[in-house]
Amino acid sequence: MEGNTATRHADELLEIDKHLWTEGANYYQKNVDDECLVAFGKNARVMTRDEVASTVGDGPRWEEPETEVKGLVEPKKGFAVLTYQATAKRPDQDTPYVALVSSGYVKHGDSWKLAFHQQTPMS
Repeated sequence: MEGNTATRHADELLEIDKHLWTEGANYYQKNVDDECLVAFGKNARVMTRDEVASTVGDGPRWEEPETEVKGLVEPKKGFAVLTYQATAKRPDQDTPYVALVSSGYVKHGDSWKLAFHQQTPMS
């Protein structure tokens, strides 16, 4: 299966998602669609790109997350949903955060943009 479209897209989308864990607001501005449906923590609503970018804040970002892809569907060319398990830690915390994550992307030209993001913490 390696090298097929689904595998290439999973790798590409996971790379974008990993940077969303570790990068700042500028990265969000470049990689989030005009509107994005978010569902994690107490946030469960449609947000603009600017609103999503503003959630990053100035605090410590996540250290490089460990990820395990659980699945990818691309029901239509230019639309894909990726699900993975992530384990990440903030530099100032000892206990890692573990979550099941789903991210939906739409393709605009040559660029994938985040249009949906959901996290379910795992205990």
